[in-house]
Amino acid sequence: MWGAAGNRGLYLEIRKDGDQLVVYMSDGTKKALPGKMIFAFVLDGNVQISSQCIHFCAANNIGVHWFSYGGRHVGAFSEGAGAVQRKNRQFQALQDPLLKARLSEPLCQGKFENQVRYLLRLTRVTKEHKRSPEVGKGLESMRTELKQLAKLNEIME
Repeated sequence: MWGAAGNRGLYLEIRKDGDQLVVYMSDGTKKALPGKMIFAFVLDGNVQISSQCIHFCAANNIGVHWFSYGGRHVGAFSEGAGAVQRKNRQFQALQDPLLKARLSEPLCQGKFENQVRYLLRLTRVTKEHKRSPEVGKGLESMRTELKQLAKLNEIME
């Protein structure tokens, strides 16, 4: 099981509670993850992780990887098997269609949102220029599909 933490606009904190790792979000919600079933944490953006959690990850060969908001790799803490064993585990994990869908959904949603923003910027309405009806219909269609993609994410969780 991969533990991914990081949502734009949310503050996240990861703490250890017994044999569980608990993700606390800024809106007050929390999600407990069974520590023995996690292979790695991928932390994206504004995330804090307690030293007890890092010690637990080190003792149980759980990798921790940090990325900036822009997607730049900041650092990693991992111990364990070499590249061949890791690639074999990744290959085996990616045979699961649900996992593939869960991994691809945030990527697709981000790319889709960026495309909508780009088109809105290109077709910005000003006093001199009005957005054509065809572009307006296309943007509305894209927004509808974006909502459908968000619903799909809710179903998968």
